[in-house]
Amino acid sequence: YPGVAGVPNAPLGPESALEKQLSYYFSAENLSRDAYLVGQMDSQRYVPINLIANFPKIRTLTSTLEDPSEALVKAMQRCPGLNVDVDRKLVRPNLRATVLLLRDILPDTPKMAVEELLKDVSDIKSIEPTSYAWSIRLSSDKACLNVVLQLAKKSFNGKPVRCKVFQTQLATSSNGYPLVYPSVGAV
Repeated sequence: YPGVAGVPNAPLGPESALEKQLSYYFSAENLSRDAYLVGQMDSQRYVPINLIANFPKIRTLTSTLEDPSEALVKAMQRCPGLNVDVDRKLVRPNLRATVLLLRDILPDTPKMAVEELLKDVSDIKSIEPTSYAWSIRLSSDKACLNVVLQLAKKSFNGKPVRCKVFQTQLATSSNGYPLVYPSVGAV
């Protein structure tokens, strides 16, 4: 991840560091294993912004800013992977992805076993083995987020289900750098 002004490994400014941290919290990678954050989501997948404001890392990143609450909301609004509600009190993830790769489920796993894992998912367009895992194509980015959140609660052969999310559009921060490398977000 390039630093400020395109200088590799340069420290990020407070706003960029805040955007990067927020993007991570709401990434498929983090949501697939962050039971606390997922548990705080309402039925529309929103989380109170004041909850996020109280995360220790966010408090640290905003502590030097003139108006930490306003800076946090503005950083969330700049993150393409986030949606802030009109009242600026709630935030939710926006994955912009329709393909998941089930990382730890080998392609020689019977398709019936993969289908059983996904039996509660209705928006699947296809389930296919790849050369090293299973690919799940979904009908929309909303369906993809729902599957990531459902899989976060499941296990396969006694292990957590992890996946990669293939972005349909590469998200970038306000300074133009990718938020997800290169166009795949690992979960």
